[in-house]
Amino acid sequence: MSLENYRDQKDKTGHLGTEEFPMHYTGKLEWHEINVFAGYDENGEPIINILGRDVTEAHDKADTKAQLEIANASSAAKSAFLFNMSHDIRTPMNAIIGFTELLEKHLDDEELAREYIKKIQTSNDFLLSLINNVLEMARIESGKTTLDESC
Repeated sequence: MSLENYRDQKDKTGHLGTEEFPMHYTGKLEWHEINVFAGYDENGEPIINILGRDVTEAHDKADTKAQLEIANASSAAKSAFLFNMSHDIRTPMNAIIGFTELLEKHLDDEELAREYIKKIQTSNDFLLSLINNVLEMARIESGKTTLDESC
């Protein structure tokens, strides 16, 4: 916006913008903010005012708040994961327990017993696969396993 636009806008503040930037001062990172205002003096001459201030503390608080939000989101994601995982683990475990009890009651019916054994084996396989996947994820997250993305 040119200064000419401000002649007819006496009720406006004349604020042109704000810029925030990092600055290394005596080995320490500081954040500074500048605000630029434009207008005219009583004689109609253009005036530019530049106001600066140290916003390091506010910037650090914002960084801390952002990091806290990230940590909270991570915690919520892990809680949701554990909730879902406990449900996913219980499902095959309940099947194994239930079909084992049924098998015990129907040992005399060979065909039914074989059907129960197949369902127990299927649940065992699913549970083992689930546990292996969780362990693999834990290894990847801890940095003990690397992914081969060459495929």
